[in-house]
Amino acid sequence: MPLWAQTDAPLQEELPAEEIPAETVSDQQVQDRIESVLGEIEAFQSVEIEVRNGVVILGGIVQNAQTRESVVGLVERFEGVIWVHDQVSVATDVETRIMPAVDRLERLARSFVAYIPVGLLVVLLIALLWWLGSLLTRWEAPARRLGIDPLIWALFRRVARAGLILVGLIFIFDILGVSTLVGALLGTAGVVGIALGFAFQDIAENYLAGVLMSIRQPFVVNDVIKIREHEGHVM
Repeated sequence: MPLWAQTDAPLQEELPAEEIPAETVSDQQVQDRIESVLGEIEAFQSVEIEVRNGVVILGGIVQNAQTRESVVGLVERFEGVIWVHDQVSVATDVETRIMPAVDRLERLARSFVAYIPVGLLVVLLIALLWWLGSLLTRWEAPARRLGIDPLIWALFRRVARAGLILVGLIFIFDILGVSTLVGALLGTAGVVGIALGFAFQDIAENYLAGVLMSIRQPFVVNDVIKIREHEGHVM
């Protein structure tokens, strides 16, 4: 038997794994991608783009230096960009510098006209709140019918009017689309309330004492009271 036949299987050399080249991005793909993105941004639509071996050459005219810096910073973030050669110029003619401001004024005017119905509705709601608040402050019938102390009833009317105004303002802010401002206002009101509470502590104590005396009713309106050398009518 030949020597070569005594082996179980032929020897096989392990070949090195074939290296797969990394996926590269062509200059045309980079240019198409940058042009599509800059075309969506109004301030960058006048920028001209050319890509050569990963080097992006920017040209054209923009409105100001800040726009120029922004477009360069944006292009540097694209995949496949090795270097950005900035040849963008800043506009110096009067028409190019003024027209954007005119366009913004036109958009502002159109937005103002579109918000006129909403503004009229808000004005009507404010007038309605004012009328209801005034009506509530003059509402004396329940106090006379139920025999409620006038001071307690006056306190109730003030609290009810404040609650009515608060609910109305929240509704108005929601119509205007600035409901996030409500949280900030409530937080600010809480801080201001705490500060005023410390600043006017004595006045608050006297007011609460008057409320408690009205609840306990040791005397009523028009009674004559004499405390040491002080004498007078309860108002």
